[in-house]
Amino acid sequence: MQAFCRFQVCGTVLIGKDFIMPKQKTRKAAAKRFKVTAGGKVKHSRMGRRHLASSKTTKRKRHLRTDAIVSPSFEKKIKDAIQA
Repeated sequence: MQAFCRFQVCGTVLIGKDFIMPKQKTRKAAAKRFKVTAGGKVKHSRMGRRHLASSKTTKRKRHLRTDAIVSPSFEKKIKDAIQA
């Protein structure tokens, strides 16, 4: 592993005479919170379900169980973070 690390130059890796750009890492926090649908939209779980459920109505808790779609303006940032 030490021989490999000696050839790293500014984030790129030198193998022989070729420079290979590093892979972009997945943001694991985002990958756990968002999923991409088959149509390419990004869905997420709704907030407000973790605690204090006794003060919420049954209808409100039922609607919180459904997933929501991320707004189109925020969608590109999420897809870049989770590599989708």
